[in-house]
Amino acid sequence: MKKTITLVESGKSKERTSSGSLLIACLLTIFLASCATENAKSIKLEKFILQKTDSILVDYEGVFYLRDYHPEKDVFLAEDYQNNRLIEFNRDGDIEYQINWHQDGPDRLEAYPVGINYIGDSIAFILPQNQIVFLNKSAKITGKIPFGAGSFYINGLTGDNIFKLGGNFVYLRPENMEMIENYDDLFGSAYSKPILEIFEASSKQRKYTMPFPTGSIYQPGSYRFWTFPTIKKRRADYFLFFHAEPWFYHYKQIENEILFQQKVSLPDTKFVQRKAVSMNQSDKYWDINGNIIEGRITGLYPLEKGILVIYRKGLDENITSGYNTDDREVRRMLDDNHNPYLWAFFDYEMGAITWNQACPEGIIWTSSYTKNGEIVGLKDQEFHGKEEKHQTFYLYKPVQTNYAATYF
Repeated sequence: MKKTITLVESGKSKERTSSGSLLIACLLTIFLASCATENAKSIKLEKFILQKTDSILVDYEGVFYLRDYHPEKDVFLAEDYQNNRLIEFNRDGDIEYQINWHQDGPDRLEAYPVGINYIGDSIAFILPQNQIVFLNKSAKITGKIPFGAGSFYINGLTGDNIFKLGGNFVYLRPENMEMIENYDDLFGSAYSKPILEIFEASSKQRKYTMPFPTGSIYQPGSYRFWTFPTIKKRRADYFLFFHAEPWFYHYKQIENEILFQQKVSLPDTKFVQRKAVSMNQSDKYWDINGNIIEGRITGLYPLEKGILVIYRKGLDENITSGYNTDDREVRRMLDDNHNPYLWAFFDYEMGAITWNQACPEGIIWTSSYTKNGEIVGLKDQEFHGKEEKHQTFYLYKPVQTNYAATYF
């Protein structure tokens, strides 16, 4: 039996006969849909988000900066540089102790420290010109590592500045004034020599490890200002980054040497860099680059599940022109308003999992992270517009989330 469908067009009646072709079309549609469903595959994708896991309120009025974390004791070490004071506090925010390092007497520090780190049960102070000093909780000096004559540091240090390797102390290599005759020598040394110095306790001798990395923008003969090296370590893995480079360097401890493995780049290519000049034109460097706010890695955290990197892309002259960038407050305003903190996450095969993710605002990121894989940030009271009589630290953790996706 045939079915008839009647269509009306321009006041006229037409008849169109529907035969078995309509049934065939319907069956074909159902068949194709079922094939697509059968061939569709569901995969589980991984994604990491930066999640706040805890907060720590420390009842301390004044400006202080987090310098280190002790994983065995689960305590934090902060410095109040205005009062020459160290504060140790625990995860509950309770202050374990406060000490003021001595300005005179046998335990006085001969210079203001450029680096402060836990080393076992002691606190290591790296002094800029002559030695590393170990203090106990009573601010008594318990040991010293003297540098060679003429040694000095040119900048403050963050990261893992001193640690032990095979029973010997290892620390960021200081420059040596006695081996430097001119500006070229100073930067040629900084741009080429090994990063770390080893002090052999038994022989009192010094040697170097961690060779200068391959692929750096800092090259002898050119001038890009100071490198500001920062090292972070996790078991046999060591990570190094320099100021104003969009990558970091991976090293491995092999026996008692720390050897270069590879350069690991941030996937985001929109990274503003200053222009190099020849060494004999170093006095023109800031004339050429004064309006550029360089992109830079500001923190690296080798956590259990991967490596978290915090960075800023930088600002070029298209944005900064018209501003007095010689004024530090103006540069800070430009940074805060136009140059946000971002984060990326890498696995231990050095593959990027996620990148270009916005960090929470109003946080001053520290160099410390906990044994639970949390990075530590200090609440920026100025950003939040309220001065408080305590300090608040927030703990953030990259958390893996799974979601399903279907493809054909």
